[in-house]
Amino acid sequence: MPDSKVAVLTTSPEAVIEDYSRLMRLVSYSDAIHPERETVLSIDLSWHHHFPACSTTPWQLDGVINTLLSDGYSKDRIFACTNKTAAVSIKKGEILNRQRIAAEKHGIKAIHLDNREKRLRYSPKIPAQAPGNDRPGEALIPERFAGSNIIFLPTMKTHLNTTIAGSLYSAFLGTLDETDSRRSAGLHESLVDTLAVMREISQGMLFVMDGTFTGEGPGPQRLIPHIGNVIAASTDPIALDAVAARMMGFDPLSIPFIRQAHEAGLGTGDISGVEIIGDDISEVNFNFRVNPTFQDSVLWWLQTSSIAKFTYFLPMLFNDWYWYIAVGEKRIKKVVKSGWGELFETYRR
Repeated sequence: MPDSKVAVLTTSPEAVIEDYSRLMRLVSYSDAIHPERETVLSIDLSWHHHFPACSTTPWQLDGVINTLLSDGYSKDRIFACTNKTAAVSIKKGEILNRQRIAAEKHGIKAIHLDNREKRLRYSPKIPAQAPGNDRPGEALIPERFAGSNIIFLPTMKTHLNTTIAGSLYSAFLGTLDETDSRRSAGLHESLVDTLAVMREISQGMLFVMDGTFTGEGPGPQRLIPHIGNVIAASTDPIALDAVAARMMGFDPLSIPFIRQAHEAGLGTGDISGVEIIGDDISEVNFNFRVNPTFQDSVLWWLQTSSIAKFTYFLPMLFNDWYWYIAVGEKRIKKVVKSGWGELFETYRR
């Protein structure tokens, strides 16, 4: 069974970079992330627009890189990688979300995992969970992931289909090719399959979650952002997702992918078996709700059904040219007046 220790800290805009160092050291990250190997920083880019809680924050990336370099890791062996996802522009997103600026601040090379990057076909040793695959269990993964350290950078948010979109969802988006059949198969099972693959091909994994902004609603895009002031980390993504789920107000084992991964021995989804260190979060409950509408369900179907390759642009048009302007910008203004909004503005060229 993987190590089931989760570190959680409350933080502030003034202290967040130092707090990320403290967080990573609390979980003894160097035991999993060895300096002699290449280290992939897997950036969560769930939308090319900047929307609080949706994608990896610049201070999250900054804090992780700062910790690695402070602890003697070579910047020439660290790569900030963003996977290609349908209807999301990497070039636009890494600029609008200030992720590229955070990487360049430390001289870290940015890599786009698009069709120019080599991929490997890999079949995990455990039986596939996801239905509907022509090659059950086989995945197309980035070649540079094999044998590397991988640090995933998820955010704390809810999701229309999987209740939460945390560590494992970030690994799913960051690893699988956009043409992989899992994207239209059972999503909970696909998340478990992804973890099985990553457990076998990676030499060491760490999951560092940002909850400075948190997202509620039928995400991963159309969210209500809140200020959460928390960060968390673990080498066990199931334990981390279980803790995040509880903080957001959900019973972790009621979420299928957490329960399935727990039962498969891929992580600890039972919160009673997780050692939570750092700050006391026993009273934290954000009381989040997903509450999808019929419209949300239709948009999700257009993105993930068997006809998605013909219809994926419809949700993109709705999200980019209607929802973001009519709804999203008003929600953003409410939270960026905080110190976190001021910190975001410091990440400029």
